[in-house]
Amino acid sequence: MWQLHGSNAFGSGSLQWYHDTLAPAITFEDLLKEAVSVPAGSEGLQFLPYLSGERTPYPDPLARGAFVGLTLRHGRGHMTRAVLEGVSFGLKDSFTLIQNAGLGEIKQVRASGGGTKSALWRQILASVLGAELVTVNTTEGAAYGAGLLAAVGAGHGRMCTARAKRRSRSPAV
Repeated sequence: MWQLHGSNAFGSGSLQWYHDTLAPAITFEDLLKEAVSVPAGSEGLQFLPYLSGERTPYPDPLARGAFVGLTLRHGRGHMTRAVLEGVSFGLKDSFTLIQNAGLGEIKQVRASGGGTKSALWRQILASVLGAELVTVNTTEGAAYGAGLLAAVGAGHGRMCTARAKRRSRSPAV
């Protein structure tokens, strides 16, 4: 039994860094509200989320983050959305590797962590991945999933299926 997993080195931490460094006087909620009206693609602004290197699928501790394509027409909402999209496309790289490992089309993704609190970020991630996004009722998604897999491997599959269904919320997007 294998667990396929991929994560950004500094996924939702990118939004934390952006907030703390460039918009500390505004709440996360207000910051994200500004990004809602920005069209997908942030009008050409891109964010590379490699603020502390990268792990998956580019194992490069020297990779660096950047805003690319910044112009006078871009405001804080564009930059916020670009951060959300950049992290989402970083996760898409790992997602594609998992699909190409022989799993084929993935129709549903279970997501956890700080970024899943944002409806906008969930919508962006679902669009980028091309899959239904379902949030889970646990803050330790990867560890919880690994525990479920271990229980299945130990022959407790039925119990795990029931528990996983109880732990999942209705589809987020």
